[in-house]
Amino acid sequence: MVIESVLSDLDLSTRHTLASSNWAVQGVSIQRVRDVLEWCADTSHCAQHSPIWVLGQGSNVVFGADFPGTLLLSAIKGVTRVSTESDGDTEVWRVAAGELWRDWVEQSVDAGLSGLENLALIPGTVGAAPVQNIGAYGSDLSQVCVGVHAVDIRTGSARYFTQQACRFAYRDSIFKHPDDANRWFITAVDFRLSRRFHPVLSYPALQKACAAPRSARDVFDAVCAIRSQKLPDPAVLPNAGSFFKNPLILRSEAERLRQKLPEIPIFALSNADAWGVAERESGEQVQRVKVSAGYLIEQAGLKGYRRGNVGVYAHHALVLVRHAPGPGAEIVALSTEIQQRVLDQFGVRLDIEPVVWRGG
Repeated sequence: MVIESVLSDLDLSTRHTLASSNWAVQGVSIQRVRDVLEWCADTSHCAQHSPIWVLGQGSNVVFGADFPGTLLLSAIKGVTRVSTESDGDTEVWRVAAGELWRDWVEQSVDAGLSGLENLALIPGTVGAAPVQNIGAYGSDLSQVCVGVHAVDIRTGSARYFTQQACRFAYRDSIFKHPDDANRWFITAVDFRLSRRFHPVLSYPALQKACAAPRSARDVFDAVCAIRSQKLPDPAVLPNAGSFFKNPLILRSEAERLRQKLPEIPIFALSNADAWGVAERESGEQVQRVKVSAGYLIEQAGLKGYRRGNVGVYAHHALVLVRHAPGPGAEIVALSTEIQQRVLDQFGVRLDIEPVVWRGG
């Protein structure tokens, strides 16, 4: 087997957007599907270089410690229109995992397609998008994803996950579940997009910025403007975007919170949110709502808070930032402190959105 790029003693500070000064024993650049098929099919080889982890642009990863194994670096490229459906307006596109998400979204908008415009300017690769079912401004990946192509790292066998098999929920998918986390190397994602413009303007800030959009480009531009104003550029101030999920809590618990915090934002669950909660808890719809994690962090007095080299962004409490070089353990410690403060003050547990390597 020939792999074009094997990197030893990999400096992770340049491989993820939090820029923590940690290291990995080895990185392998996967530029073709056959590379990962052959690499993972050799089980003795895999065992020799374990643990094995998949890394794209690193925009949703926290390295809380050095990585003692091999990182499979997702670099497969390619964008292909697979089919046009019978209505003539709907198209299925296959996008390789190593393509940058923000580039693919803009490419789809430039091609006159609708469906991804609300997800503009999100950092990371296409292969990382299904893992946490990325979402923003009233839309999420599950609404346009047809399926996911992946390779089982444990066996080297290929598998296609239908949209249903992905088990998408709020910032969640089968690829994050304990039994499957980091088991799958995603090679491509299939999208169903439309040539008819179907605006999604449920997010208040987007309604205000784009009250009467005429095309997906109008929404795309508005989302880019909003994100640029609210969120720091990781190249300037290292961060991993929204660090905590908005908690999905019982309606009765939300009303209790409202007594203490009358202005707390409370949102109805989307279909994906509700489906995920129902499957996990009872198989039926449950009476839960979503509350703002950022608001809880801000009310705990932590917006702009700094702990050594890291801190909470002064303009958006959901974003943890790195002010100066240092190890990823600093971010983990800060996130633990935030979780405890919010739990102590408001009785709400915040769950971390990025994938965290804690060592071991």
